[in-house]
Amino acid sequence: MHSILTWVDEDIGPEMIKYPRSWPLGAMTLSSGNRNMVVTDNIVSGSWHHGYHFTPKRCTDDEPDFVFERNVAHTISGYGAIAANVENDCTEVKDFAAYKVTEAAIMLGGAS
Repeated sequence: MHSILTWVDEDIGPEMIKYPRSWPLGAMTLSSGNRNMVVTDNIVSGSWHHGYHFTPKRCTDDEPDFVFERNVAHTISGYGAIAANVENDCTEVKDFAAYKVTEAAIMLGGAS
């Protein structure tokens, strides 16, 4: 998936941590109330704020209802991936890669 913006703001040059709208844009925002999802073997690029927003796996969960593995984010004006804020004692993320991102490659939220 490659995010293509439908508008261009020609008045400003490149700036860090300044997104083009008042709400975050991302390539794949998957964590808002979604269950029973398998998100594997995807590549996202060219998006604002984040490549993926996902629900992280609890380390002790052998059969998670949200699987996030073997995904790649590149050329993101923000984070490669952001985990939803959850209160996991331990969070496990497998086989994720990010490059050419302006913020962290992966950000784990809450107490994870």
